Amino acid sequence: MVDLEHGEQAAQKATLIVAALAITKGIVGFVTNSAALLADALHSTVDVLTTLGTWIGLKIARRPADERFPYGYYRAESLVALVVAGIVIFGAFELFLDGIHRIQHPTTVNDAWLAAGVALIASITSYYLSKLEGEAADASNSQALKAVSIEAMADTLSAIVVFAAIVAGAYLHIPWAEGVGAVLVSAWVFKIGLETAWGAILALMDVAPEETKKEVEEILKHADEISGFKDLKLRKSGPMVFGEVTVTIPADVPVGKADEVARRIREYVLTIPEIEDFRVFVEQEEPKEKIVVIPIDETGKISKTFATAPKFAVYRADGGIERIDTIENEALKRKVRRGLAAAKTVLRTKPYAVIVKNIGEISYHTLRDAMVLVYQAEGDDPEEEIQKMLSGKLKELHAPTVKKE
Repeated sequence: MVDLEHGEQAAQKATLIVAALAITKGIVGFVTNSAALLADALHSTVDVLTTLGTWIGLKIARRPADERFPYGYYRAESLVALVVAGIVIFGAFELFLDGIHRIQHPTTVNDAWLAAGVALIASITSYYLSKLEGEAADASNSQALKAVSIEAMADTLSAIVVFAAIVAGAYLHIPWAEGVGAVLVSAWVFKIGLETAWGAILALMDVAPEETKKEVEEILKHADEISGFKDLKLRKSGPMVFGEVTVTIPADVPVGKADEVARRIREYVLTIPEIEDFRVFVEQEEPKEKIVVIPIDETGKISKTFATAPKFAVYRADGGIERIDTIENEALKRKVRRGLAAAKTVLRTKPYAVIVKNIGEISYHTLRDAMVLVYQAEGDDPEEEIQKMLSGKLKELHAPTVKKE
C-alpha cells in the first residue's frame, strides 16, 4: 500500500533539519571565510525549498477525491517534482559557476578546523536524511521525495568534498581544491535534476509506467479465469497509477460469472501498491457454434418488432446455417412487460446473438445484460441476415431502437 502520510511526515522532518544545516553552514562559512562552506550553505538553502515543496505537494496529494477532482490530487506531487527539479538544476548551475570562480580566485579559510568540522557533521546528517527520505519515498512512491533523497545523498558527497577541500587548502596548501570539488558535485546534481524533471514531465503526460505494466501483465497471464486480455492501459498520476483492461472469458463460462471474474481480476491487480484504481471489462470468446435467434412473423419473414413477434426462429451457425427450432412467443399472452417476457423466452435458447428490426428498452437491456449481441436487420430473409452478420456486414446495436414496442 502506498503510504503518502509517511512521505509527508518525512518531508516535514527533512525540511526542518536541512534548514538548520543551511543556517549553521552559512554562519560558520561567513565567520571562517570559507567559500566552499558558503557555497554548500547556498546549496542547502536550495534543498530547503525542494523539501518544503515536496512536503506541500504530498500534503495536497493526500486530499481525497471530490467532485472537482474525481481522480484525486495526485498530480500535485508531479507538479512539485517538476518545480523541485528546476530548483535543483538552477542550484547545480550556480554551484558550478562558484566552483570555477574558486579555482580562479582561491581564498584563505580562517579557523579551518571549525569549517571542516561543520562540513563533516553536515555530511553525516545528510546521509541520515537520504536514508530517511529514501525509505519514505519507497513507501509513498513519491517522485519528488525520491529526487530529494538523491539530492540529500549528493549533499553528503558535497559536504565530504567541502571537508576535503578545506583540509587540502588549509593544511596541504592546495588552494584550488575547493573549486574542483564544487565543479564535480555540481555536475552530478545537474544530472539528477534533469532526470527528475523528465520523469515529472512524463507523469504529467500520462506516461504508462513500464515496470508496473509488466507486473499487471504477469497477473493477467496467470489468471485462470480468463483466456486472454487486450487494451491494457495504465497512466501515472503523481505517485499513483490508474488503469483498465479488457479480458476475454471462454465461451463455455456462464455469462452470469462475468462480474465475478472482473471483480477477482481487479482485486489481483490492486495488490500492486501504487495502483489506485483499475477497471476490468469482460468479453466472451466467440463460440465455434453460434446460436442466432430471429423474431419472425407468420410468413417466416423477420418481424417488424421483437416483443410482439408471433414466433422466434432459432438457427445454428457453424460453417453453415441451419434452422434447428421454432418457438412460440410466450410474451403475447401477457398484457404488460412483454419485452421482458420475450427476452427471457429467447434467453432459454442460450443465444450468441439476436437479429431484430426494432427492439424496445427492456428487451434490449435484458439481452445485453446476459451478454447477448443484438444486430439490426436490413432485409426480411432470416438466413440472408445471418450471413451478413457472420461476414461483419450487419450493424450491431448499442442502444434500443424504440422506447416501447
